[in-house]
Amino acid sequence: MKSYVEQAKALGDVTSLRIMRLIYEARQALCVCELMDALKVSHCNISRHLKILKIAGIVEEQKEGRWVHFSVANPRNLFHKNLLRAVDEMPG
Repeated sequence: MKSYVEQAKALGDVTSLRIMRLIYEARQALCVCELMDALKVSHCNISRHLKILKIAGIVEEQKEGRWVHFSVANPRNLFHKNLLRAVDEMPG
């Protein structure tokens, strides 16, 4: 039950939802700098939301040298799949 609550809470913020929409729409991994430019939000703020999304298992990171790219994590269960589907259905 705890993981379900963490996933729901992670998406319970406007900035987190905007980050997810960008990553989902890009259909590829994005770095923090790309998210900062698109959302006009500070590095610290983006990083904080990405950490929450990562802990909840909603995004995953890939390190390439000094760059870290974030992508949508593969759904672990039906609840996770439905959350991602809901993000995809949100108006841009």
